Amino acid sequence: MISHITYCNNNSFWLFFRKILQELQFKTMDISADEFSRIGKKEFTLLFRRKAQELHPDKGGNHEAFIALQQAYQILICRKT
Repeated sequence: MISHITYCNNNSFWLFFRKILQELQFKTMDISADEFSRIGKKEFTLLFRRKAQELHPDKGGNHEAFIALQQAYQILICRKT
């Protein structure tokens, strides 16, 4: 129990959580972390638009996947500015 308290009291839990969340965002956008760091904001936006066209509910895509894509884009695009 003490090791659990120590683990939660330092930032390692939140750093781990942030890493997992970031990996999910990259997976949702269908891009690797290396690719993300290499491309610019404009290319990233074009990638999002292509993926959004595939997943858009009006085009036969999944609504939940489309929402997840929008959320991932909004979070990741802030890191590009």
